[in-house]
Amino acid sequence: FSEAVKGNFSAEALTLFDSVSGSNSVTLTGWNFTADPTPSPGEKPYLQANSSDHVTAWLSAADITAIKSNGHIGTAKSNTFLSISSVLPFTYNEDTQSVGSPLQIVPIIPSKALQVTTFTPDAVNPSLTGYDIDKDSGVLTLRFNEPVELKTFNQSGLVIQQQSERGTGTKFVNLGSDSIVTRTDHLGFVGGDTVVVTLGTSDLGKVLSLDLGAYLTMTSSTARDMADANNPVVAIPDGSAIAATTIVPDSTGPSVVSFGLDLQLGVLTITFSEPIDGDTFDPTKFSIQGANKKNVTGVYNLTTASVITSNVGETIEVDMNIFRTDLDGIKA
Repeated sequence: FSEAVKGNFSAEALTLFDSVSGSNSVTLTGWNFTADPTPSPGEKPYLQANSSDHVTAWLSAADITAIKSNGHIGTAKSNTFLSISSVLPFTYNEDTQSVGSPLQIVPIIPSKALQVTTFTPDAVNPSLTGYDIDKDSGVLTLRFNEPVELKTFNQSGLVIQQQSERGTGTKFVNLGSDSIVTRTDHLGFVGGDTVVVTLGTSDLGKVLSLDLGAYLTMTSSTARDMADANNPVVAIPDGSAIAATTIVPDSTGPSVVSFGLDLQLGVLTITFSEPIDGDTFDPTKFSIQGANKKNVTGVYNLTTASVITSNVGETIEVDMNIFRTDLDGIKA
């Protein structure tokens, strides 16, 4: 400051911008009140007065997350600017004798935002602190200790497994491209400390059929933080897999979404709401009928002569042409 100041230093009066009158901004909401548990006499736990005109304040965890999640502010000196509200009082000078004293600090309007003088970049690698898996909805929720970049998030670096060490076994699934990032807790930002991945059909099928989800590993190429340095996430190798915080079991039975019937090839294609266990498929529970109503005539019940000939998943193909029993029955 240009002179000695004092007061509560209201965080809400400060706004960070990516440039002068920039389109990206974050207004602070508070300080970290536990940063200095043993403040010096006369000092507040969130402030350190290096001198009467030089004050250091610790940002709250929420504000740090908001700044990093924004992705456009505070990644370098070139995109870090500050304004001070003309409405909310930030601090005052120490003058007690002049008329109208003490005097409020001169506001800094956005069009005159002040660029940072000294900038120390983020050099700490982000890490995964926990995850939940909901097998019923097919959702994997990942929690990091700081925001990670979404557009470069690489879900193929994630492996969901049954034990902490998969070794050479088969009880795991390496997520594929059909599993996608669907949202974070900071909608509208380019980063977030909570990342939600919707599991694709193939990946979810393996999770359900192999009873996976208790442990997870991650490569360093899975994610990186919002800093210009692009600090990669700390890897979680096999043998040191992190255990799930919450596992929601699959409690919803599959339902038929649609079907197709090709009488020329003798193939019935059935699409379910989720992958099914092919060993439990019973064609005798299916009927082909000529109208969508009860007590309709012309109903044909499939027999055990129809067999699954496709890979078992969300959509299966039932061949009725091998023994022709059901195909001839439908045509009749």
